[in-house]
Amino acid sequence: MKRVMVALMVLLLAGVIVSSGAFSIPSSLSGLGLPSLGSSSYGSSVPASLNSYSTPASSLSSNVPSSDLQVSTPAQTAFNNWDLSNMEFFSPSNHASAQPVSAIPQSDYSDIAQMLSQLPTSDQMSQYYGGGASTATATPTPNATDTFTDISSTIPDDQVLFIETSRNAMLVDPTAQGIIVPNVTMNYQFSDSKKQLVLKRKPGIDYNTSQIIFGFSDSDDVNNRYSFDYGIGSSPGVNVIVLFHGADGRARISVNGVQKDLKPGEKYEEITTEGSTRTVLSVTNWGLVPKANVNVTDTI
Repeated sequence: MKRVMVALMVLLLAGVIVSSGAFSIPSSLSGLGLPSLGSSSYGSSVPASLNSYSTPASSLSSNVPSSDLQVSTPAQTAFNNWDLSNMEFFSPSNHASAQPVSAIPQSDYSDIAQMLSQLPTSDQMSQYYGGGASTATATPTPNATDTFTDISSTIPDDQVLFIETSRNAMLVDPTAQGIIVPNVTMNYQFSDSKKQLVLKRKPGIDYNTSQIIFGFSDSDDVNNRYSFDYGIGSSPGVNVIVLFHGADGRARISVNGVQKDLKPGEKYEEITTEGSTRTVLSVTNWGLVPKANVNVTDTI
């Protein structure tokens, strides 16, 4: 009888539990920090250190009601809820001012005015540019002064101008020539050291028609012929023209189309080579010779 009473008590208690639909976790398990399965919020038993963790909704079980989900939101940041107006970078004070600013300080005005006052006036500019600063007048280049002819061209009456032309033809290799008796024609002699000129008399020549005497020395070493001749007023052998002569004995000459200015004692020379023969042509201005030192004789 006693066993029947115990069984009935057990069945009665079981029915009460089933009908209420509630059960509780032993109090000995509460210290483990497990979440409660009661009617409280799902996240109420989650530690505070995990409240800021955000779990994507797609990773949660579909069995959990959406009303029980606790989604964390970002805390306040430097952007102040994403409002960029409070950031220093976007502050209007860092942008260029829209107000016009003068590029020249007030303190520099007096110095600039002083510099402008030193600029030349239009009248001063016209002195350099002939009436206008924008239209410059070119200054013509003066012609070169011919200083060589800037002297009297009158030869003194007691002087004569003596110009000597020399033409010397020689072998490039003089050892190839044998011994040949020279053939010499002598019509004048001149000594520069003594300023003496000796002329062999020629019939029909007026020695007073000109104050210019030309000597011509033709030396042909190839054929051993040597000739010394002269001319009064004109050059024999080589055409030498006197373009100008001065009172001091200077002369401007033209020879074979070449113009040269020769002062007393100066010489012009040109060298040409044809085959085995070399020719040296020279023109020497011996300057003035006193007429008293010019001797005309029948023999030399």
